[in-house]
Amino acid sequence: MSKKLLFLYPVEEYWLYSFPFYSEQSIELLEKAIDCRYRKKGYEIYYAMFPDREIKHIHVLPTDRVIYTDISFAEHTTATPNGFAYPAPHKLIDQLGQTEHLVVCGFHSCDCVRRIAQEGIDRKLDTLVDIELTELFSHYSSKFYFDPEQYNLANMVMAAEYENSKYHPYLSSMLEKYDAEYYHLKDFVPTITIEDIEANEISLERSEVRVV
Repeated sequence: MSKKLLFLYPVEEYWLYSFPFYSEQSIELLEKAIDCRYRKKGYEIYYAMFPDREIKHIHVLPTDRVIYTDISFAEHTTATPNGFAYPAPHKLIDQLGQTEHLVVCGFHSCDCVRRIAQEGIDRKLDTLVDIELTELFSHYSSKFYFDPEQYNLANMVMAAEYENSKYHPYLSSMLEKYDAEYYHLKDFVPTITIEDIEANEISLERSEVRVV
Protein backbone atom coordinates (compact mmCIF):
# COMPACT_ATOMS: atom_id res chain seq x y z
CA MET A 1 0.00 0.00 0.00
CA SER A 2 1.45 3.35 -0.99
CA LYS A 3 -0.60 5.73 1.17
CA LYS A 4 0.75 6.22 4.69
CA LEU A 5 -0.06 8.43 7.69
CA LEU A 6 2.80 8.87 10.15
CA PHE A 7 1.89 10.10 13.65
CA LEU A 8 4.96 11.19 15.58
CA TYR A 9 5.81 10.36 19.16
CA PRO A 10 2.61 9.86 21.24
CA VAL A 11 4.56 9.64 24.52
CA GLU A 12 3.16 10.54 27.92
CA GLU A 13 5.21 13.71 28.26
CA TYR A 14 3.88 15.21 25.05
CA TRP A 15 0.25 14.48 25.85
CA LEU A 16 0.61 16.14 29.22
CA TYR A 17 2.66 19.19 28.32
CA SER A 18 2.06 19.78 24.61
CA PHE A 19 -1.62 18.89 24.17
CA PRO A 20 -3.68 21.67 25.83
CA PHE A 21 -6.97 20.61 27.39
CA TYR A 22 -5.93 16.97 27.21
CA SER A 23 -8.90 14.73 27.98
CA GLU A 24 -10.34 11.36 27.06
CA GLN A 25 -12.92 13.11 24.88
CA SER A 26 -10.29 15.02 22.91
CA ILE A 27 -8.31 11.82 22.27
CA GLU A 28 -11.48 10.07 21.07
CA LEU A 29 -12.18 12.90 18.62
CA LEU A 30 -8.57 12.83 17.43
CA GLU A 31 -8.82 9.09 16.80
CA LYS A 32 -12.09 9.60 14.94
CA ALA A 33 -10.42 12.18 12.68
CA ILE A 34 -7.50 9.84 11.94
CA ASP A 35 -9.93 7.05 11.14
CA CYS A 36 -12.31 9.07 8.95
CA ARG A 37 -9.75 11.19 7.12
CA TYR A 38 -7.18 8.51 6.47
CA ARG A 39 -7.67 4.92 7.67
CA LYS A 40 -11.05 4.57 5.97
CA LYS A 41 -9.61 6.15 2.81
CA GLY A 42 -6.98 3.49 2.36
CA TYR A 43 -4.08 4.92 4.36
CA GLU A 44 -1.91 2.67 6.49
CA ILE A 45 -1.47 4.22 9.94
CA TYR A 46 2.04 4.32 11.41
CA TYR A 47 3.12 5.58 14.84
CA ALA A 48 6.73 6.62 15.31
CA MET A 49 8.07 6.01 18.80
CA PHE A 50 11.25 6.33 20.81
CA PRO A 51 12.64 2.90 21.76
CA ASP A 52 12.66 3.78 25.47
CA ARG A 53 9.02 4.93 25.59
CA GLU A 54 5.60 3.33 25.16
CA ILE A 55 2.63 4.65 23.22
CA LYS A 56 0.20 6.33 25.57
CA HIS A 57 -3.51 7.18 25.38
CA ILE A 58 -4.04 6.73 21.65
CA HIS A 59 -5.26 3.29 20.58
CA VAL A 60 -3.23 1.31 18.06
CA LEU A 61 -5.42 -0.98 15.97
CA PRO A 62 -4.22 -4.42 14.83
CA THR A 63 -3.88 -3.05 11.29
CA ASP A 64 -1.67 -0.16 12.45
CA ARG A 65 2.11 -0.32 12.69
CA VAL A 66 4.71 1.07 15.08
CA ILE A 67 8.18 2.12 13.94
CA TYR A 68 11.07 3.38 16.03
CA THR A 69 13.54 6.25 16.02
CA ASP A 70 17.29 5.78 15.93
CA ILE A 71 17.74 7.66 19.23
CA SER A 72 16.06 7.39 22.62
CA PHE A 73 13.72 9.91 24.20
CA ALA A 74 16.39 10.54 26.82
CA GLU A 75 18.90 11.40 24.10
CA HIS A 76 16.39 13.62 22.31
CA THR A 77 15.53 15.63 25.42
CA THR A 78 19.05 16.02 26.83
CA ALA A 79 20.80 19.23 25.85
CA THR A 80 24.33 19.03 24.50
CA PRO A 81 26.83 21.76 23.59
CA ASN A 82 25.55 21.39 20.02
CA GLY A 83 21.88 21.57 20.98
CA PHE A 84 19.34 18.75 21.05
CA ALA A 85 19.64 15.55 19.04
CA TYR A 86 16.81 14.67 16.65
CA PRO A 87 15.68 11.37 15.17
CA ALA A 88 16.99 10.88 11.66
CA PRO A 89 14.06 11.55 9.28
CA HIS A 90 15.36 9.21 6.58
CA LYS A 91 15.56 6.29 9.00
CA LEU A 92 11.88 6.71 9.89
CA ILE A 93 10.66 7.05 6.32
CA ASP A 94 12.78 4.05 5.28
CA GLN A 95 10.63 1.94 7.62
CA LEU A 96 7.42 2.89 5.80
CA GLY A 97 8.29 0.86 2.74
CA GLN A 98 6.86 1.81 -0.65
CA THR A 99 5.15 5.17 -0.24
CA GLU A 100 3.65 7.59 -2.74
CA HIS A 101 1.35 9.65 -0.52
CA LEU A 102 2.54 10.58 2.97
CA VAL A 103 0.64 12.47 5.68
CA VAL A 104 2.66 13.62 8.70
CA CYS A 105 1.16 14.71 12.01
CA GLY A 106 1.67 14.39 15.78
CA PHE A 107 4.30 16.14 17.91
CA HIS A 108 5.35 18.82 17.14
CA SER A 109 3.96 20.87 14.27
CA CYS A 110 6.77 23.43 14.13
CA ASP A 111 9.64 21.02 14.74
CA CYS A 112 9.76 17.26 14.20
CA VAL A 113 6.67 17.16 11.99
CA ARG A 114 8.22 19.64 9.57
CA ARG A 115 11.56 17.82 9.61
CA ILE A 116 9.93 14.54 8.59
CA ALA A 117 7.71 16.25 6.03
CA GLN A 118 10.68 17.91 4.39
CA GLU A 119 12.37 14.52 4.09
CA GLY A 120 9.25 13.33 2.29
CA ILE A 121 9.42 16.28 -0.09
CA ASP A 122 13.12 15.69 -0.70
CA ARG A 123 12.27 12.12 -1.70
CA LYS A 124 9.65 13.38 -4.15
CA LEU A 125 6.79 11.90 -2.12
CA ASP A 126 3.39 13.57 -2.23
CA THR A 127 3.67 14.83 1.36
CA LEU A 128 1.05 16.63 3.43
CA VAL A 129 1.22 17.99 6.98
CA ASP A 130 -2.22 17.80 8.65
CA ILE A 131 -1.88 20.66 11.12
CA GLU A 132 -5.16 19.82 12.83
CA LEU A 133 -3.82 16.41 13.90
CA THR A 134 -0.84 17.82 15.78
CA GLU A 135 -0.50 19.25 19.29
CA LEU A 136 -2.77 22.04 17.99
CA PHE A 137 -5.71 19.64 17.76
CA SER A 138 -7.48 20.84 20.89
CA HIS A 139 -7.44 24.38 19.54
CA TYR A 140 -8.59 23.70 16.00
CA SER A 141 -11.10 20.96 16.82
CA SER A 142 -13.08 23.54 18.82
CA LYS A 143 -13.58 25.73 15.74
CA PHE A 144 -16.96 25.78 14.01
CA TYR A 145 -15.43 24.74 10.69
CA PHE A 146 -13.64 21.66 12.04
CA ASP A 147 -14.69 18.50 10.24
CA PRO A 148 -13.34 15.15 11.54
CA GLU A 149 -13.97 13.60 8.12
CA GLN A 150 -12.16 16.15 5.97
CA TYR A 151 -9.07 18.29 6.44
CA ASN A 152 -9.25 21.74 4.84
CA LEU A 153 -6.33 24.06 5.53
CA ALA A 154 -7.98 26.85 3.52
CA ASN A 155 -10.79 27.17 6.09
CA MET A 156 -8.27 27.41 8.91
CA VAL A 157 -6.23 30.05 7.13
CA MET A 158 -9.28 32.11 6.13
CA ALA A 159 -10.53 32.21 9.73
CA ALA A 160 -7.08 33.09 11.06
CA GLU A 161 -6.56 35.83 8.46
CA TYR A 162 -9.92 37.33 9.41
CA GLU A 163 -9.09 37.25 13.11
CA ASN A 164 -5.63 38.71 12.55
CA SER A 165 -6.92 41.56 10.41
CA LYS A 166 -9.53 42.44 13.00
CA TYR A 167 -7.72 41.87 16.29
CA HIS A 168 -4.02 41.35 15.55
CA PRO A 169 -3.07 43.41 12.48
CA TYR A 170 0.57 43.32 13.53
CA LEU A 171 0.84 39.55 13.03
CA SER A 172 2.32 38.18 9.82
CA SER A 173 0.02 36.66 7.26
CA MET A 174 -0.96 33.01 7.69
CA LEU A 175 -0.35 32.66 3.96
CA GLU A 176 3.35 33.14 4.64
CA LYS A 177 3.32 30.58 7.47
CA TYR A 178 1.91 27.87 5.22
CA ASP A 179 3.82 28.50 2.02
CA ALA A 180 5.96 25.34 2.33
CA GLU A 181 5.24 22.66 -0.25
CA TYR A 182 4.14 20.07 2.32
CA TYR A 183 1.18 22.20 3.41
CA HIS A 184 -0.42 22.14 -0.06
CA LEU A 185 -2.31 25.34 0.73
CA LYS A 186 -2.99 26.07 -2.95
CA ASP A 187 -4.73 22.71 -3.30
CA PHE A 188 -7.44 23.57 -0.77
CA VAL A 189 -10.61 25.54 -1.47
CA PRO A 190 -12.50 27.21 1.39
CA THR A 191 -15.91 25.78 2.21
CA ILE A 192 -16.73 28.65 4.56
CA THR A 193 -17.19 32.35 3.88
CA ILE A 194 -16.40 35.55 5.74
CA GLU A 195 -20.12 35.76 6.48
CA ASP A 196 -19.94 32.33 8.16
CA ILE A 197 -17.02 33.50 10.30
CA GLU A 198 -18.80 36.70 11.32
CA ALA A 199 -22.02 34.81 12.10
CA ASN A 200 -20.11 32.37 14.29
CA GLU A 201 -18.41 35.27 16.07
CA ILE A 202 -21.78 36.87 16.82
CA SER A 203 -23.11 33.53 18.07
CA LEU A 204 -20.14 33.12 20.44
CA GLU A 205 -20.59 36.66 21.77
CA ARG A 206 -24.28 36.00 22.49
CA SER A 207 -23.41 32.74 24.22
CA GLU A 208 -20.94 34.55 26.46
CA VAL A 209 -23.55 37.12 27.39
CA ARG A 210 -26.05 34.39 28.31
CA VAL A 211 -23.45 32.64 30.47
CA VAL A 212 -22.68 35.87 32.35
